[in-house]
Amino acid sequence: EKTYMIWFFSMAHKKDPKVTQESFDALNPDQKKALELLESGENIFLTGGAGCGKSYVIRHFVKELGPKQLPILASTGAAAVLVGGRTFHSSFGLGIMEGGPEATFQRASNDQRLSKRLREVEGVILDEVSMISGEALMIAEALAQNARDSKLPWGGMRVIAVGDFAQLPPMTRQ
Repeated sequence: EKTYMIWFFSMAHKKDPKVTQESFDALNPDQKKALELLESGENIFLTGGAGCGKSYVIRHFVKELGPKQLPILASTGAAAVLVGGRTFHSSFGLGIMEGGPEATFQRASNDQRLSKRLREVEGVILDEVSMISGEALMIAEALAQNARDSKLPWGGMRVIAVGDFAQLPPMTRQ
């Protein structure tokens, strides 16, 4: 499988949150190319500066999908509300990762509803990925591999990561 990184250079886009043919026509060329790649079925890292339209393109992409097919996960509750998703930590059963990575993995891997959900989804969209710690991503990937009985990256799930690593760092305990 290929993984693409898409970088938006142009920031001209219509700010209307409604997804219509008219708003699709308002996408700039970079956004249209990003949408094409998102529809390809490949793993994608969608990045660009603040205000370039990453979330706008994701809204176009998910309008045709069922919410359980490719759920949108975000680093914080506020970010999840903005994209119509849920938090990364709650979706993967990580909670506050009390007891460290091993204890968190053991606790989450015993959740049969989580395992079933991970087996049934095509993949996930990770919004504001720069704010999710590497430790949380590693545990989530191990949970996906375990649930899907696969050593492929993310257990073979499709991953669409969205964010800007120059914008927001991961949240960590002090």
